[in-house]
Amino acid sequence: MAVGTILKHRRSSTRSSVPSIGDLSLGELALNSADGYVYLRRKDTGLAIDEVVRLRASSLSGSGENFSFEKNLVLSSPNQLIDSFPVTEYRTIKYVIQLSYTGIYHSTELLLLQDDTTVYTTEYATIQTGLSLGNISSIIEDGLVKLLITPTYTNTTIKGFRTGVAV
Repeated sequence: MAVGTILKHRRSSTRSSVPSIGDLSLGELALNSADGYVYLRRKDTGLAIDEVVRLRASSLSGSGENFSFEKNLVLSSPNQLIDSFPVTEYRTIKYVIQLSYTGIYHSTELLLLQDDTTVYTTEYATIQTGLSLGNISSIIEDGLVKLLITPTYTNTTIKGFRTGVAV
């Protein structure tokens, strides 16, 4: 049997080692064998997204997906995009979201159900150490389900993950 070309991605065996945007070219993959994460740099100029996304290697099979995100919201403008996915991929999505701003913390869970035209959302299990750090909403636009936030303060950090059930 002939051996083909071996493709090697950027990789690390150091736990919690995460590539930055500057470390990866657009579409390039990086692997962390200690944590079991696959990282991908994606860019969508129409949505002003340029980020490194993380997938748990064990979630890459089956009909669901786990997806983590982290963003620093440098503006307090309304309806900033947190996450999006095509309506053809997932019918139900659960989010766990954490917001932080100078010692104030806000965590919440959301469950979204979409029928290709409307998003139905419930927010629950909300807990915060002070004031609310933002209002979260969702819409369907251009064939994408979009999770949006209107932060209370500039420089709020948002972290979270989603778990999806395929259409």
